[in-house]
Amino acid sequence: AIKRDLHIDGRQCGALTLGNKECKRIIIDYNKGLIDAQLASMTSLTHASPDFETVLLKLLLLVHCHQHNAGRPKERRLEAWRLAFPPGKADSSVPEVSVERLIRKALEPLSAECIAHSDGLACKERIGGWKVQNCEETLQELIKQEIYSDNARLEFLLKVLEWNTTCNTHQSSKQFTWVAAWKKSIIAPQTSSKVQAGSLIATTPLMPAKRDVLIVQVLSRPRTPPCPNIIPDTDPALYWPKAYDSSPFDILARDNHDASPTRSHKLIRAKISRLLDACDLRDGYVYSYEVEGNEGYVKIGYTTRPLTKRHDEWSFNCNRQTKPLYPSPAQAAATTSNAKEVAATPAVLVPHARRVEALCHAELDHRRIRIYCGACLKQHVEWFEVSATEVTALIQKWSRWMCTQPYELLLLRDKVKWTLKAGEVQRTSRFEQFMREIAVVPAPL
Repeated sequence: AIKRDLHIDGRQCGALTLGNKECKRIIIDYNKGLIDAQLASMTSLTHASPDFETVLLKLLLLVHCHQHNAGRPKERRLEAWRLAFPPGKADSSVPEVSVERLIRKALEPLSAECIAHSDGLACKERIGGWKVQNCEETLQELIKQEIYSDNARLEFLLKVLEWNTTCNTHQSSKQFTWVAAWKKSIIAPQTSSKVQAGSLIATTPLMPAKRDVLIVQVLSRPRTPPCPNIIPDTDPALYWPKAYDSSPFDILARDNHDASPTRSHKLIRAKISRLLDACDLRDGYVYSYEVEGNEGYVKIGYTTRPLTKRHDEWSFNCNRQTKPLYPSPAQAAATTSNAKEVAATPAVLVPHARRVEALCHAELDHRRIRIYCGACLKQHVEWFEVSATEVTALIQKWSRWMCTQPYELLLLRDKVKWTLKAGEVQRTSRFEQFMREIAVVPAPL
């Protein structure tokens, strides 16, 4: 019965995806027995149970796949499960609901995309990580009683919220589309035994249900509100200062796998032996960078576009200023189309750049970390706990090997395929020797 009430089928993750569809990823066999045992222990669970939230979270981590155990999918599932359990108090007929939950529900959905509409169509342009984080910080202010009970302060902060939910094209400090509706959705505070802190909030969604939405997450280091005494004529756009996030990563998992050469070589060899697909055929740049406040962690990626453009995208979406490690900032700048007067030698395009990236990831798999980004509202899995020097040497090693053209095009009767050359197949059969050979840095000419 409890499995049915919580909508757990025991086979699939079931988390709501960005498209509001249930995730179909299969629950790993090891977890299935643990889920049944956990559910059996929850038959007498109530909201009054001291470990109520802890028990729900444990169940969620068993049921959800790794893509949906953080952020909005996690919060939506927990919210639904809470409603399935009794209050556990003699004087209650429904569970108590906090002001924070009610205000968040009243102001849903907050998205990483612009909420503006034009000709009946949603904009969907990304608003950037700085604004996403501002939305969360603004919500943290709105749930304070001194804010939601003060008409002027409430209206001003709702303007701050709307400005931060729109892209650069649609942002306006003079005209506001959603503020009036949002304000109506937050009913004046009044005493209620069912709502913690005594506030009743309407919960009608204010935007089309078809929108793909995400709720922004709490920053690990909340900022102090810059304007405690709100001045009516203050520009809502200036409420939150422009600044990059330098807080520690929200690390969800560390892949502390076996670091032995045997396991590492097995992963690398599997990547090398795989046929190249269409995406692997393109030349590109393999890059690495770190961000302030998280030294010792390095991102490894690839792009087929100018490096500076990709760095700018990461900085905008994640609100963390990238600090290029490889290629150097000067080399990255020299890859732009208008960089004719740049003195530095541009970074060299690498053949089959995506495969080079995959080989780097395979060799560092035992040092991989998985983080949740509260700015872009996604999980990142291409970060590694490794030194900048080691990463640079690694990228250069696999780039050199790829420049030797180890793959060849085979023409078959009904198709073509890119496969490892016979000489390289023979060479990699003695894998430890192969790894030693490609690690040798050639002497400069």
